[in-house]
Amino acid sequence: MNKFVGNLPIKRKLLLTFIVPSVISLLFAGLFLIVLEISEFQKNTRDDLSTLATIIGNRSTAALMFHDMELANENLAVLNTLPAVEAACLYDARGAVFAQLSKNNDKPLSCPLSIKDEKTRFETVHLLVVQPIIVDEEELGNVYIHADFTQAYWRKIEFTGLLFLVLVAVTTLTFFLTAPLLRLISSPIKKLVNTVKAISDTKDYSLRAVKVNDDELGVLVEAFNGLIGTVEAQNQSLTRAKDRYLALYDDNPTMVFNLSEYGLILSVNRTGAKQLGLAVEELQGCSVFHFIHPIDLPVMHTLVEHCLMNPLSVHKQELRQVCDNGRIIWVRATARLFENEQRQSSLLLVCEDVTEAHDLSEQIAYQASHDALTGLANRSEFDRHVIELVTLVHADRS
Repeated sequence: MNKFVGNLPIKRKLLLTFIVPSVISLLFAGLFLIVLEISEFQKNTRDDLSTLATIIGNRSTAALMFHDMELANENLAVLNTLPAVEAACLYDARGAVFAQLSKNNDKPLSCPLSIKDEKTRFETVHLLVVQPIIVDEEELGNVYIHADFTQAYWRKIEFTGLLFLVLVAVTTLTFFLTAPLLRLISSPIKKLVNTVKAISDTKDYSLRAVKVNDDELGVLVEAFNGLIGTVEAQNQSLTRAKDRYLALYDDNPTMVFNLSEYGLILSVNRTGAKQLGLAVEELQGCSVFHFIHPIDLPVMHTLVEHCLMNPLSVHKQELRQVCDNGRIIWVRATARLFENEQRQSSLLLVCEDVTEAHDLSEQIAYQASHDALTGLANRSEFDRHVIELVTLVHADRS
């Protein structure tokens, strides 16, 4: 039940907080009115009939003492004016019926033969009154009255029901008058929720909630807008940093590879993909060893092993890469092992194209050992070869 109510919209919760206590209060008020009316009615009717029985008893003392039955009947005839009284009896000192009054109806009631153990009491809607007649501390007889208050009970119930309906009408009127006031609370909250949903769906942190009133909800809206403003500023800063990183990564003139420990390409910048002649998406998941010259494969494997064995060191090596079109380039590879946010190890490989420098170095070395006109080995190159041969002869002892 609590979970069901907790999942209801705020407007329905506010309605429930008004309706449920009102309904419970009405039920308790109606029950209390019924109990109060019935208990008050029973007390009053018991007191009234007991007082009337006492009066009849006092006026009947002479009739009992002188056995004047006509006077006794006249005294009982006073009860004819009360519609609820169905029967009345006057008993003498021996407990015998001395006089009785029974109204003419479909089922006339007769006096009980004995009322020795009877007391004044209610039996459902019937009231039985037993009032002794005492003179000089001597009991001359008893007055017995039997009354049926069915109609009176119904009138009380009708009155209570009418009063209850008035309370219901007043509560309903109060509800309709309170509904606009409830909207003063639910409407700003609904607008705030709609703004939150819009920001969550569109990721547009420039949206702001509308402040309706200068109450606690207004303070909440201002705090929310301030928080969203902070998030927007941080988001913009993060976007700018990301753009700078992407510019630094993709537009870097060197080739940047992010490799797994097994040499698989996890990511590569645009420069690296352009040098190898493939798209970035095509390179992802490929092995970097597929683009290494077969002669330099051991060098590349050694470089990866050194990175794994010494993760805190930066390792460098020159080797040849084979592009997708078959072109071979010389690169200066710099590699280091690092961990990402998920504590997963990967290799950062930065390759700088040194083909021109390598070709120029070879050309300079060739010109230093060969004659510029004939293209033959010069004197220094000849002396170097002779020294190597002599050294080889001494080593072989031949």
